[in-house]
Amino acid sequence: MSTFNIIKDIFYSGVQSFRGANDSISEIAFLVEENYLSFSIVAIASKKEYKALLNNSDKLKRSYEAAGGGNAHIALKILTSEYVRKNRGCENVFEHPFCGYYPDVLSSEEDIVAECGHTDNSEKILTYFRQGNVKECIQVPYPSEEDEEVKGYSFTAKDNLKEFLVFIEEERRNKLKTLFLGKGKK
Repeated sequence: MSTFNIIKDIFYSGVQSFRGANDSISEIAFLVEENYLSFSIVAIASKKEYKALLNNSDKLKRSYEAAGGGNAHIALKILTSEYVRKNRGCENVFEHPFCGYYPDVLSSEEDIVAECGHTDNSEKILTYFRQGNVKECIQVPYPSEEDEEVKGYSFTAKDNLKEFLVFIEEERRNKLKTLFLGKGKK
């Protein structure tokens, strides 16, 4: 399977259909292939933990900080928050404004971002790396029926990633300016 298809399946899985956001998926795949981003799969929680939390409506209702989305989304956010705290050693918040978005989980140092469920805007990850001082973005899709665990897909910044992303963004802006200014002269 190509890197593009692997990355696409992370953001558009299950009943979520691919809406054709090829540009950001292609860019993420390129960054992985060219070693600007490392990519790994991490075990967020067991499927048993996920189902137990999903069936614990009292705990889900009391978790007002993680509110937003349905119970399955809230359960993913709670489990991902616990994962970040235990495995990355940092406290975190839910739905806190950052780089123009409200990531599901954000570390208190704002260097780890996690998005849970169906994230149909893969551009978010590029924005987090480009505009913030993010070291790691974790995408946590809903587990499928056959999954035995809740998987997270960790994208970790390598040397020069931020500089490269800023350069690419400047190049795009310059091309748009040239195109725009060129049309105005006719």
